[in-house]
Amino acid sequence: MHSARAASSARSSSGWRRFTVEAPATPDTVAPKVIAKSPTRSPKLAENFRVRFSEPVTGVSGKTMRLFLKGRAKPLTAVVKLDSTKTRAVLNPSANLKRRKTYVLKLSSGIKDNAGNALAPYSWSVTTR
Repeated sequence: MHSARAASSARSSSGWRRFTVEAPATPDTVAPKVIAKSPTRSPKLAENFRVRFSEPVTGVSGKTMRLFLKGRAKPLTAVVKLDSTKTRAVLNPSANLKRRKTYVLKLSSGIKDNAGNALAPYSWSVTTR
């Protein structure tokens, strides 16, 4: 549905009113993506996990950004924070990582952009030294 807005209340010499027709806004249908992550290999034992998104997101929490010890079903206890730009998230494990273990960070589709487009589930793994 198009909306019309009067550009001027004056009539032209022909008696017609002039209107400007505005096209409807194009809806955002593009889902957010992970565009940067760290660590990507051999994290330090006291390292945080960081993610940068392609656009501002909502829904980042300890339920949508979780860290697992590979092979385990229960996530590790951690604090998850989203920065003021809503494009960077940090997961800070409550305890140091263990040596020579593989960790998997998982992001769920509960993370969405402002239009409600969901992030495709995303994960990566790293192994400590």
